[in-house]
Amino acid sequence: MTTRIISCALCLTLAAGPALAQEHSRPSERGFAGFLSLGVEGTDWGALDDELARTGFAALEAQRFTIGGGGYVLLSRVLIGGEVYGSIGNPSASASEREVRPIGGGGFLTLGYAVVDRPRARAYPLLGLGGVGVVLDLQDPLGVGIGPNVNDPQFVDVMVNPGRRSQVTAGGLALLFGAGAEVLVGMRHNPARHREAGLLLGVRGGWVYTPVRSDWMLYNQRITGGPDVVGGGWFVRFTVGAGGTRWRAN
Repeated sequence: MTTRIISCALCLTLAAGPALAQEHSRPSERGFAGFLSLGVEGTDWGALDDELARTGFAALEAQRFTIGGGGYVLLSRVLIGGEVYGSIGNPSASASEREVRPIGGGGFLTLGYAVVDRPRARAYPLLGLGGVGVVLDLQDPLGVGIGPNVNDPQFVDVMVNPGRRSQVTAGGLALLFGAGAEVLVGMRHNPARHREAGLLLGVRGGWVYTPVRSDWMLYNQRITGGPDVVGGGWFVRFTVGAGGTRWRAN
């Protein structure tokens, strides 16, 4: 799946090549874009998978589909914007029929610079500052209640005895390092006012790093001893929306 998605991303980037080549250099004064996104992300769960295995759960899937949206304004090649997304992984079932499903998401303020800036195409590196979070939905068909019946439970207590169903959550500060490319199609052209607008198609990819995380929570109760993993990792997202540019006259 990952290979196919990355191949599609590369094809879209290469398809933008003719549009970039045909456009003569006319730097943008300002512009905008708003989009929906659909993609995939991958996380190395590491210590969390080890903890799940020790307590009778199956390992989490490394890859999850994402859906979200965002936008930006363009001011003399500088892109200022933001994006949000959510993800739901497939449930992983163990031989004992215990299930765990990861539910995640994140949001970022983003800053980019259009190294390629044409009325009909754009490419840029991207930095983001924000946060990510994950919910582990734990289910045990033989369990009772909604968690361990102990005061001040530790993470391992919840994994050993999640009850019939429990949800543990964690979040953290996140940094995004990526790049994107976009083309405008089905354009509305207004040469008198030096404006272009139309349907926006693009792709973004990169890496999310989480240097700081919060404590794990069982509903509203803090639990200790949890692994230092809350998400992050690589991502590829395809975008579709609307965009426009006002460019400087030659």
